[in-house]
Amino acid sequence: MTLAASADDRLLVAGAVPDGLTVAFAREPADGAAVRFGDALVGPSDLLVAPAGERVWRRSPWPAADDLFSLPLPGAGATTLVVEPVASHRDEAAAMLRDRGVDVAVAERLSRAELERAATVVFLDDTAFPPLAPAVAAAGRLLILPAVEPLFGWQDGIDCLVGPDLARLAELAALAGRRPRAFDPIRAMGRLTARPYRASDLYSRLALDVSLGVGTGGA
Repeated sequence: MTLAASADDRLLVAGAVPDGLTVAFAREPADGAAVRFGDALVGPSDLLVAPAGERVWRRSPWPAADDLFSLPLPGAGATTLVVEPVASHRDEAAAMLRDRGVDVAVAERLSRAELERAATVVFLDDTAFPPLAPAVAAAGRLLILPAVEPLFGWQDGIDCLVGPDLARLAELAALAGRRPRAFDPIRAMGRLTARPYRASDLYSRLALDVSLGVGTGGA
């Protein structure tokens, strides 16, 4: 098995990789051809997997580490985590939430430690479905998303919350912060929606596709 990922990413995507398959994440180097979850090809033989973009082999968010599905639900005092690559955007959202009395943490990118400390995770980037959203849902954390298409099976008000703009996203996060236990049914449904993205299961399906040459020029 070969899983090429940074130390931080590995904790979010770990699972059993079938023999003969190499799975790489972001810009991590890999030997030979790899199924690569990221925003660009690294090797000439890579098969790119991403929610959106050019030259993709599969349109999909990233897998969720197997053990995320067994994490306990967040306890009292868990934070609201705002994830956004642009510092000014995440700081603006954090300020709006703090004004509403919400305990906020911010991150440029999701990490396992921050995920475990959170009760709610808010993604602000509205260019495409957040690649790490399945990890959030698998961990039983409330997932709040911008209005993007497609949502890869998630449904507003059932297994996640969706807002059309920053103000609405902040309102949803503030409501969740005030009444965290009221959103446990959505957390539970989100975990179910994330099941097809369980890392070991997703890697097995990808290995089968690669072995059959599906979409690779070998079919």
